[in-house]
Amino acid sequence: MSGGCQITSGLKANRWLWVSDAQDQERWMCLNEYAVQLPPKQYQKMAWPNQGKPRTLCVHVVRARVRKLYTCQVVITTFVLDCPLKAVRYWASSDPDADARTLLAHIAARWDIQGLFGDAKDLLGLDQYQLMDATAILCFWTLIMAAYTFLDEERARFHCTRQAHVTSGDARREAYVATGVMSSTGFISSSCLGSRRRAIHFARRLTAKKCKD
Repeated sequence: MSGGCQITSGLKANRWLWVSDAQDQERWMCLNEYAVQLPPKQYQKMAWPNQGKPRTLCVHVVRARVRKLYTCQVVITTFVLDCPLKAVRYWASSDPDADARTLLAHIAARWDIQGLFGDAKDLLGLDQYQLMDATAILCFWTLIMAAYTFLDEERARFHCTRQAHVTSGDARREAYVATGVMSSTGFISSSCLGSRRRAIHFARRLTAKKCKD
């Protein structure tokens, strides 16, 4: 694409592709229909990047024109070949020269970014600010990202010490207790965190603890 940017995006199963069918006839096919008729030999097994515990994916890549989009590389991923069709995931990449491993790295990076924004919204109220000034919004976002970075570091630390999967939500609960924002038996809802005062207070307490440590 122009500007040197490449785009990787999820696709819905009902998107249409211009591809060859099982009889080598080119026609428009619905994405899930195309996935159903793929033989197992059309998939290659690959390791999912950025995963603490390695997981194997079955990956199929085809260059095709997507209706109302553009000609791109379509990536179909599934953990098990005989899984229900609803468990299959579809992606489109504008990177025309990338191999399957590179495309999977693009998808993994996008997944990490999507998880970051999801957790920042759900756990720290990133999207619940009530500010009008651009500088104030930037300060608020910076505090939220500082708190998120702390939680992510705590999550990684708990994962190493406990040898178990730890979510950002688990790290948040531990941080509440450590910073005195709540007791070990108390509870604060995500909506309560959405207020500007609560989020800023939480971020400042986490930052102060980080400096002491």
